[in-house]
Amino acid sequence: MMMTDDQIASLIRDLATARGWSESYAARRATGSGDTLDRIERGVSLTMRRANRVMVNIARLWPDDQPMPQSIAAIHLTGRAA
Repeated sequence: MMMTDDQIASLIRDLATARGWSESYAARRATGSGDTLDRIERGVSLTMRRANRVMVNIARLWPDDQPMPQSIAAIHLTGRAA
């Protein structure tokens, strides 16, 4: 599934909420960079490769005791993004 940068940013924010993390910490864990959300807000796009890696990381980091968003549930099962 192809997602927009804004949708990925929203998932990072959802991960932060689900884990009780700050948004910058969730971004760092999911993307390797704490300023990813700021860059997306400024209009910088993720490469397809990085977006796929971020989606896999979000699925891996999602807490087991929280309902997983549908957009990453299939990734969680397969271990890879579309």
